[in-house]
Amino acid sequence: MKKLFLLTCALYGCLAYGQNPFRPNIYFQNMNYYNVAAGIQDTSARYQVSAYTRYKFTDNGGTWNKAPNLFLNHIGYIDRISSFYSASYIYDNYSFYDRHTIYLGYSHELKLPKTHRLSFGVRGVFNFDYVKWDRLPEPGNPADRSLYFTPDLDLGIQYRVKGFTLGVSLKNVIGNRKKIYGEILLKNQRQLYGNVSYAFNIKNKVTIAPFALVYLERNFGFDLGLYLGFFDRAAVSYAFRLKEFRHVYTLNVRIYKGLRIALAADHSSIYKDVNADLMLGYNFARKAKK
Repeated sequence: MKKLFLLTCALYGCLAYGQNPFRPNIYFQNMNYYNVAAGIQDTSARYQVSAYTRYKFTDNGGTWNKAPNLFLNHIGYIDRISSFYSASYIYDNYSFYDRHTIYLGYSHELKLPKTHRLSFGVRGVFNFDYVKWDRLPEPGNPADRSLYFTPDLDLGIQYRVKGFTLGVSLKNVIGNRKKIYGEILLKNQRQLYGNVSYAFNIKNKVTIAPFALVYLERNFGFDLGLYLGFFDRAAVSYAFRLKEFRHVYTLNVRIYKGLRIALAADHSSIYKDVNADLMLGYNFARKAKK
């Protein structure tokens, strides 16, 4: 009974403090992670592939030990039915388990009168959680290693007209969970996101876009930012993240044809951690219609 009580306390502590959602800082030109209904921002692109990594720096010494996140993403456009499909892989490391996630998504775009567009998306989420029992404070756990399958579902909707974009999405609709000894071991946190932006295009040379990303999970928060793009070659952005008092800076550069590299860094006025993001992507152009 004592061992069961200690294990229950250990699980509660790890879940309360060790599981935070992966939130990429580079997202304005690719909202697909946050909203499955968002396709490829570049309307001249038929396919988009990207590799993304994120690392956290702290001065907490041995109290924080987290491997970099890895996010591989592919989005394709099916012209004849005005639809997008996506496939992704995410690696996320937590205090006592590793999560490997596979995304398979589909969204359909309705072309309304004039330039209005409305997209609906759905995505299957397949989580494979590799629990490391030896990392829990209480020894003598059920096994040294255990693999759990916790699938889920994402839904999204997005409306666009000219430079205006408005989207709403719900991640982990089911909120699947795994229990042991009657206590929650793993849980897919439901996450609600809303995104809005307006891009002012000046002579097809300069783009100015204020934007906001609102989210609700355990708590409410939002990013409020400004994006500046120059000659479709380079772009910079700044966002302020409420509650964390965090400042987020990004730089996005087109190196050659569809090849892009993007960097992001953030720091907080009240927390001591710093996050660094790196993204490498390529947009494959659509074939010209005969």
